[in-house]
Amino acid sequence: MDHAVLTAVRYVALLRDIAEPMGVTPNALMAGTGVEARYLDDPLGVIAPDALARLLGNFTALTGDAMPGLLVGHRLNFSGHGSIGMAGLTAANGMEGIVVAQRYFELVTAVVSPRLEEQGSNLVITFTALADLPEAVEHFVMHALLASVELMSTFLFGQHRFQVDLAWPEQPALASRLGESVERLRFNQPEHRFLIPLSLLRIPFALADRAAHERALKQCQKELEELHCHRTFADRIYRELLMCGEALPSIEDVAKTLHATSRTVHRRLKAEQTCFRDLLNRARISKAKRYLLRDGLSITATAHQLGYRDSANFTRAFRREMGINPSEFLRRHAPTENLPR
Repeated sequence: MDHAVLTAVRYVALLRDIAEPMGVTPNALMAGTGVEARYLDDPLGVIAPDALARLLGNFTALTGDAMPGLLVGHRLNFSGHGSIGMAGLTAANGMEGIVVAQRYFELVTAVVSPRLEEQGSNLVITFTALADLPEAVEHFVMHALLASVELMSTFLFGQHRFQVDLAWPEQPALASRLGESVERLRFNQPEHRFLIPLSLLRIPFALADRAAHERALKQCQKELEELHCHRTFADRIYRELLMCGEALPSIEDVAKTLHATSRTVHRRLKAEQTCFRDLLNRARISKAKRYLLRDGLSITATAHQLGYRDSANFTRAFRREMGINPSEFLRRHAPTENLPR
């Protein structure tokens, strides 16, 4: 299991609760995932992307619903997010709550990463997904986030509205399953983004409670430290590499993000019998798989996108990491799964 890219299992437990009244047993839902059904009750449990993708496939096959993330998100008010939700609810206002959510977002999932930026009259939250994240998992997480933000904003502000950009082809069924809080839903955008009015986020929360907020923050920090105890330093570096944009960062850039020096990064990776270059190559090939399978780029275009001098260099690097050439990799893998419509 890759401890760098996990999702909290409590969100999967909601799928079990949704599926059981439909006659779907927990064992049937978890079949082929490598995860026992009883594990869903672990309050600090986590699940890897491949196992989650198989579980989501089971859910859709057994229930006929191709958008399980919406079902989960519409059940996720503040309490459904545990300590991070309580920290948000007791914050002074929406802006403080969102900043807290960004800081502790790994307690929700590590497969996407949020970035905050003020643009004009809006706060823009941009979500970056892992380079080769299974599409089913990306859809599940983004749909759940969208539905949950809609639910929580309605609870706090009534029918105030926000805008959503998604980097997917059109999904007509999605808009019909969302409420009126989503004012504009655009597809085929460069990135996944939520645009929320700053004026809305500055309204004081009626339930703001500084003492309760500080207690919730301490609990968030404790849970994050427990999560990190199960991850190696190399895991943390690898996730930083996967979450960056097209240009992979230098070791100095990564060290700065982790509040360390490049010398410390070298030393700690050496102690774990790896090095930054190996992690960089691994992350580059992960991005290559996404470009080849999901974005439909040619081998030559993929090599150029990743900064290789030519396709021959890229092919050699790909073969070292994957054991096969990019062309053979493409032949072995089925076309990208259909997007929910």
